[in-house]
Order: sequence, then structure tokens, then C-alpha cells
Amino acid sequence: MTGISVFVWLSLEENGLWSVLSMGAACALLGALHVHYAYNLWSRLGHSLRFALIGGALGSGTILAATCLMFLKTAAHAHLVPDYSLEQMLSLLARLPTWTAAGILLGAALNLSRSR
Repeated sequence: MTGISVFVWLSLEENGLWSVLSMGAACALLGALHVHYAYNLWSRLGHSLRFALIGGALGSGTILAATCLMFLKTAAHAHLVPDYSLEQMLSLLARLPTWTAAGILLGAALNLSRSR
């Protein structure tokens, strides 16, 4: 479903940040679930560390996937005025530490709320 929505979004003339960030989050979530179920890397960690690391991976993965999607859309359309400028992409990448920290904190908070 995520792949279909990405291909539909690539064909549209839309350059908002919410759509690309939500698709980036969906791609990051699918990647984290794939790592969790295919390689079972998270099972060797304690619950609190596992939730924090998954949250950090989702936060950073969202930004990285969204930046890749922005680049893909700009490269695919090749307009004189790009859908997403280089400044927008670099600005999003500059927020990578913030999104990673937010993901870690949300993962830790989810673990704390789960343990009650």
C-alpha cells in the first residue's frame, strides 16, 4: 500500500511537506518492522533500550526516507522550478538529530506507559 501511494504521489503536482513526511514515516516504519521480523536484531536488547532504539530509528528513518522521496520527485519531474529545492532538502536533513532525539524520547515514553 505504501508503494502504491508513493507512485501516485510521484505523479501529482504537489510539493507539501506533510505528505512527503507521512510517506517517509511509513517507509521508516516498514523498514523497522522488516528488520525486527527478518533479522530479529531487537530481541537481544532490554525492553527500554529496544523501544528507544526503534524510536530513534523511526525518527531518523523518516527524515532520510522523506529526503530521498523529495529528491526522487524532483529528479523525475525535472521542471525549471523544482518541486523541492535543495534548500528544502538540506533544511530537512539539518533536522535529523532533532527527529532522532524525538523518536528516542517517544520510544522511551511508550515503554514507560507500556510497563504499567
